[in-house]
Amino acid sequence: MIEITSTHWGPHHGPQSAMLLGIAGAGAVEGNPSSHYALVENTCVGCHLGENDNHTFEPSVDACQACHSGAEDFDINGVQTEVQAMLDELEEGLIALGWLDEEGHPAVTSVPEGQAAALWNWIYIAHEDKSLGVHNPAYTKALLEAGLTALNP
Repeated sequence: MIEITSTHWGPHHGPQSAMLLGIAGAGAVEGNPSSHYALVENTCVGCHLGENDNHTFEPSVDACQACHSGAEDFDINGVQTEVQAMLDELEEGLIALGWLDEEGHPAVTSVPEGQAAALWNWIYIAHEDKSLGVHNPAYTKALLEAGLTALNP
């Protein structure tokens, strides 16, 4: 059992670089650096600042088009749609078990290890990384699949 001692339990803010590297998720999921980490020149800056010195740090679809020609939004190959559906399903399961409240805060309680990992990863992806898989699609989906399996053994 994992003791959750605070409604603010979970990964620390700003894990986007960890997600790019395929690390910091909970459980036995092995991650690898994303192609965005390996292939995008200047990684974060390349996508978020682009050639226009975009100081809002909001990513631009224009930056994606160098590798994803014809991209009109960030939901390339439906990754964000798929990840959102998995997040929604995992959230429903965590709420049904009482490990997560309706506002997205973990319950202060003892949680079985696999389900605590699912909760950690839901927070990591939904509330902290927030890219819906863009930063590392394979790792994001692997963490969510492991979480869904943990809730439905």
